[in-house]
Amino acid sequence: MKQFLHFLVRIEPLFFILVLNILLRIPNLFEPYWYGDEGIYLTVGLALRNGLTLYKDIIDHKTPIIYLLAMVPSQFWFKLLLMAWTTCMLALFYRVAERFFTARKQAYIATFFFMLLTVLSFFEGNIANGELFVMGFVIGALALFTKTSLWRAFFQQKGKTVSRVSEIPVLFGAGALFSLGALTKVPAVFDAAAVGILFLFLYLRKPTYDTFTKLLRSTGVLAAGFVTPIFISIVYFAAKGALSDYFQFGLLYNFRYSFEFSL
Repeated sequence: MKQFLHFLVRIEPLFFILVLNILLRIPNLFEPYWYGDEGIYLTVGLALRNGLTLYKDIIDHKTPIIYLLAMVPSQFWFKLLLMAWTTCMLALFYRVAERFFTARKQAYIATFFFMLLTVLSFFEGNIANGELFVMGFVIGALALFTKTSLWRAFFQQKGKTVSRVSEIPVLFGAGALFSLGALTKVPAVFDAAAVGILFLFLYLRKPTYDTFTKLLRSTGVLAAGFVTPIFISIVYFAAKGALSDYFQFGLLYNFRYSFEFSL
């Protein structure tokens, strides 16, 4: 019991932040239907619940997971899912911040401001949009990555500069979470690429052949984790006879859209 009470005292600021996030989101549960993207997600989710095939029978240009998340009975449940999602996301963000900052107080402050930035309507935090769900996957991936010796070597300047064999499942899981983020919204690819750049800095710190081969192995494991969910999605849509539609409207559309928009 003493250990449990000590744990509660230690996480009291985080508990306050999580409760505040929930309280600030309660009014969002009762908002009317007013935002276009939410309506599109819920419409596609309803179609999927009724047996239609995504990209073949009903089309939108996002990757598939956001529509799977929208397979809920109503907007209320979609907002409730967002509330639970962001609460877990904040807890994971604190775990990452705790391993990034030297003082726990700094981690609490960072988590508090992150909560404000993701909940206030001024920043569209009240909208069940893809970005907030993507952040959950990405922060989850980073929370896993902070458990590796690669993180400790780069951010804490200690330990080996390459990962151990025992960390392969952790790296694979981090890659898979990055991939799930990309399958929710494509720009999560760039978050995964940022971790890849970290490997480059670790090599430049100690540019030996041994470092290169071991970092290459770590990169390969991370990449394998990233590719696996995407490969599974490709197999699924191929089995549904919607592979070309999936490539056209799901995986590749956002790259084409971004290029045309930049022009």
